[in-house]
Amino acid sequence: LGETVLVTGASGGVGLSAIQIGREAGAQVIAVTRSDAKADALRQAGAGDVVIAGEGADFSKDVQAITDQVGADVVVDTVGSRVFIPAFKSLAITGRYLVIGQLFREKISINPAHILFKAATIHGVINARRDQLADTVALVAAGRIRPRVAATFPLAEAAKAHEIVESGAVTGRVVLVP
Repeated sequence: LGETVLVTGASGGVGLSAIQIGREAGAQVIAVTRSDAKADALRQAGAGDVVIAGEGADFSKDVQAITDQVGADVVVDTVGSRVFIPAFKSLAITGRYLVIGQLFREKISINPAHILFKAATIHGVINARRDQLADTVALVAAGRIRPRVAATFPLAEAAKAHEIVESGAVTGRVVLVP
């Protein structure tokens, strides 16, 4: 496609899938993560560039530099409010911003003129259509997308699994099994 896709929360299960789907679509993928230790896994998943951004960091200057000041055509935001402002600042003119996650309770404030002047669209994404799900299953079956399971826990240890996910220590999914 020749587009640039920015993925926030890139080391999570949804983020890793977004990287791989972007790569399969022919996009230049930029992954944003808080941990340098996760950079290799993100590159292996298909990110051409990885931006390490600490808590509350404005990573938009890094994204602008990577894209020669154009910005990302698509932002896949799996984090929400804590990264919204720098992610939106990273968006190109006529870019599409996909809100896939909202991990925290904070609210954001944005001047509608910022949306207007970028001619941006913001989409809330809550699920996939049946044909999209079928396409994804076919990509997984063909080995072109590989879900990454970071850890598996018995259902009785759900609290421990949540602690690990919330700590940000994992790359990929944490799965609970009965």
